[in-house]
Amino acid sequence: MSSHGSDYNFDYHVSFTPEELAAGKACYNYEVRSIGASDEQGISVFYADERGKVFHTHSCHGRGIDMVNGAYQFLDLQYDRLRRSRPSSQLLQLSQPWRIPMQEALVVRRETHIPAPPAAVFALLTDPEKILGWMGTEAQVEPQPGGLYLVNVTGARAARGSFREVVPVHRLAYSFGWDGSEEVPPGSSLIEIDLLEQPDGTLLRLTHTGLPNANQCAGHAEGWAHYLGRLAEVAAGRNPGPDPFRGRTG
Repeated sequence: MSSHGSDYNFDYHVSFTPEELAAGKACYNYEVRSIGASDEQGISVFYADERGKVFHTHSCHGRGIDMVNGAYQFLDLQYDRLRRSRPSSQLLQLSQPWRIPMQEALVVRRETHIPAPPAAVFALLTDPEKILGWMGTEAQVEPQPGGLYLVNVTGARAARGSFREVVPVHRLAYSFGWDGSEEVPPGSSLIEIDLLEQPDGTLLRLTHTGLPNANQCAGHAEGWAHYLGRLAEVAAGRNPGPDPFRGRTG
């Protein structure tokens, strides 16, 4: 990971699993040693200032493009915030810069082309029977402000929230979380979906905010990519097949 601008210079790239970290081992500056594939998770980021002082800014226990994108978002926003709020001479005094609020960086965004008109896509998002064609085993959906959103997504994990905004055929906004979850409890995050008509179908634009950390962003980004792909298949009149996420609890 690297920053932009002149106040910081790229110095270290470090990756580790929790077990490696506890043992005092890590991979520095791309000198990667062989480890088991099941252990290859973890991104940690360090900054070095112009005086050579290095401090930790961000880490997540996972790898892959979603984790990398989340780390880059975090770094860019943190650097901009620090630069606006403090002269560069004061940046050295931050003993725990990773404690600065990072909620604005924790956003999942996805755009998907759906080969169907907005009205058909809106129905796939709000009609309980149609929802089950691409996601979930049970659904109770009341698409009106204050109405219930409840979908047992995998058969072992239920998402619950309430509708905040419903503009038929064009827009949905609803709170979202997971029954039994302490990290993302019911109603703790917000999903906004806009449907934009196009000559050959609909552009579905999704924004998911309010997630607590980069790991949750990565997990939900994976989930949305999976399920919106299945939605597109159903909208095109195809059978998406058995859901490989069925039975997942996390």
